[in-house]
Amino acid sequence: MKNLKDIAKVSFVALSVSLMISTGSMAQTENDKKDVENELSSRYTSISTHNQSKLTKKAKLGYANINDLQNQKQENDSNLNLTDTKDSNYEIENKEEKENSVSEKDNAVKAEKDAEEGLEVSPIKADESVSKENSEQQISQEEADGKEAQDEEVKALNSSGQIVPTRIAGKNRYESAAQISREQFTNAKKVIVVNSQKYADALSATTLSDGRYSILYTEKDTLPTATRNEIQRLNPIEVYLLGGKQSISDGIENILKKYANKVTRIAGKDRYETSAKVAAMSNKKNIVIASGENFSDPLYASSYAYSNNAKILLSSGKTLSRETRDYLLRNKSKIGNVTVVGGGKSISSSTVRYIQSVTGKNVGRISGRNRYEGSVKVANSMNKSKVFIASGDDFADALAISPLAQKLNAPILLSAKGKLDTSVIAFLNNFKNSIKDVFIVGGYRTIDNNVYGTVQNVLKKQIAKPKPQPKPQVKPQAKPQPKPPVVKDEVSDIIEEDKAIGLHDFVVAKRSTTLYDAADNSAKSVRNINTSTVMQVINILDNGWMQLDINGFKGYAKVSDFGMFNPNKYRLVFQQGADLSKFNRYVDMRLAKKNGMDFVILKAGSGYSGEDPKFQRNYNNAKAAGLNVGAYWYSYAVNVEEAKEEAVRYMKILGKKQFEYPVYLDFEDPSQRKIPKKTKTDMAIAFMSILEKNGFYTGLYSSGSWINNQFERERLKDYDIWIAHWHVTNPNCYTPDYGMWQFTNKSKIKGVPDTGEGGVDMNYSYKNYPKIIKDAKLNNF
Repeated sequence: MKNLKDIAKVSFVALSVSLMISTGSMAQTENDKKDVENELSSRYTSISTHNQSKLTKKAKLGYANINDLQNQKQENDSNLNLTDTKDSNYEIENKEEKENSVSEKDNAVKAEKDAEEGLEVSPIKADESVSKENSEQQISQEEADGKEAQDEEVKALNSSGQIVPTRIAGKNRYESAAQISREQFTNAKKVIVVNSQKYADALSATTLSDGRYSILYTEKDTLPTATRNEIQRLNPIEVYLLGGKQSISDGIENILKKYANKVTRIAGKDRYETSAKVAAMSNKKNIVIASGENFSDPLYASSYAYSNNAKILLSSGKTLSRETRDYLLRNKSKIGNVTVVGGGKSISSSTVRYIQSVTGKNVGRISGRNRYEGSVKVANSMNKSKVFIASGDDFADALAISPLAQKLNAPILLSAKGKLDTSVIAFLNNFKNSIKDVFIVGGYRTIDNNVYGTVQNVLKKQIAKPKPQPKPQVKPQAKPQPKPPVVKDEVSDIIEEDKAIGLHDFVVAKRSTTLYDAADNSAKSVRNINTSTVMQVINILDNGWMQLDINGFKGYAKVSDFGMFNPNKYRLVFQQGADLSKFNRYVDMRLAKKNGMDFVILKAGSGYSGEDPKFQRNYNNAKAAGLNVGAYWYSYAVNVEEAKEEAVRYMKILGKKQFEYPVYLDFEDPSQRKIPKKTKTDMAIAFMSILEKNGFYTGLYSSGSWINNQFERERLKDYDIWIAHWHVTNPNCYTPDYGMWQFTNKSKIKGVPDTGEGGVDMNYSYKNYPKIIKDAKLNNF
């Protein structure tokens, strides 16, 4: 097996953090840091000397040398809330949990199967004393031949500076897990032990580990020597057993008590209850929900959950399991972002809608056409300098490597035994310049040489051969030619940036411009484009123009009017629209839609004057024009009771009308400024709670200054924010997520008269509110 010391060697700084986390203490002083560095230096020196002969022998068998990981851990790529509205075609492994004891005959058959698969288990029966490990199993001739076949090419590639995949493999899953633990942790206060054959209980181990604890394997009645030895070495204070007594017997629990002060069993009546119990042990607020009916989704989601400060809960496919539902209901006020990982056959669309109704959150979905592409979709939002590839057909390797992948914020990509999925190939090819190390986790029986070779070939970098220089020739001076438009370089940058976040060719408007129906300034105008609008590139022309698309509106614009889409600076706009009231006089909704307005937020009324006199007409005309509609109420309330009364009046005006956008509370009147912050927050929540209880999707509108300074912002995290911040390219005054941004009060759009202040209030919507609201059957849908 490869020596994983180098894998863990990110840098002395990163290693110091890793070691201090694993030992449960954080070095706060320079002396503490020096002690950690000295410990690491001594540790690597002794390991290097001790293992030199073994490494030399194994290198001859085709194991690649593991290059040191980089000295600085890269930051995450932009984390987008990726929503895939199409159901994926996952193959679901409907494995029932077997709760019956294994008979002697079954044990014999299993032992024979293990021998065929190359497993070597040194048993310690619950009623027997611990015996010494048997002699090391020889590597099969098939594996040796495969390794030798790679040897010469590995050497050649290493010498040329190419990236060479490193295979991480032990004699069996017990040895592999123990070795990974040994290389990752000097010692650990806690260790997790799971049944090596039952993935149902094991799925919750990644949330419990969270990059801090080793995950080791046992059998129901047999503790492998590799596991025992590693637990002895770690000398933990506590060992967690995941699963009931039908997964890990009392006998194993009693043996483990010899090696730790405390053994804690975490078990529910099924995998879902076990998952909920583990989740309850974590203080993280964000939630990732994955299927409990296949092991692949939760495993490749483990690093994503870690990097997004989330814990994983399990759900059945067609319905939300009762245990998971109860957990979400009990903790509703504490829940942050919610993301479903897996396609429609893993977790159905109806289940996602139910999760939204239970949590009151907009639920994102990350999925692909199968488990392999699903792992790629998750990987798109993560650090790509280190990549792990594990079997998509068995859970053991991916689970064992997950603590290290979590710590490195590295994705786990899945592969079939003999063929790498096209989506994984595309990922490796797209990011070959960012990838520094690729680790194939598992032996040749799990992921064979075909996959290894494919990875190796995809990562090969072309080394340009020097071209012969022609002799200089004297040519007559040519007439100066106009410089070609700067297209390719700009567009190349755009494409590379988009690839890094899994998008396809987006640009952002550097200034207000126009979308035409042809690549000509004299062509017909299709739509006005505001500064900071993000648009998708359809085609690049050679005359300095490109064809673009924004929400179905296609047209042409000059490349020079657009810049690179930076996801750290801009967010992808779903739609743009205006908020309107009686002050806009008559609005030609059809003309406004033709000129780029996708939705309207209509003033329904206020606490002072009641219903807005233009509300009914504006609503009917907007619906007739095919515009999406939302509403807002301008509050004058000065206490909680008045806020509640206004909410009731607001609902009467809304009636049975359907709204594709939220019905907002506008809370910003100067008369409310002196109200204590806590009281203002109580008022806003009381108002919005009444709307929620009556089936409306609601949110809060106010300025950035008010959101920051006039409310207890943390208490508003469960509600959508519509923020007003003018004269900036990005509303960075408000760091939590916001669903809409009112970016100007001076926009010009045909069909909408201004309010006398030089223009119209214009907004960007970043969420697909029509789908969210209709799917959840809110706002009278």
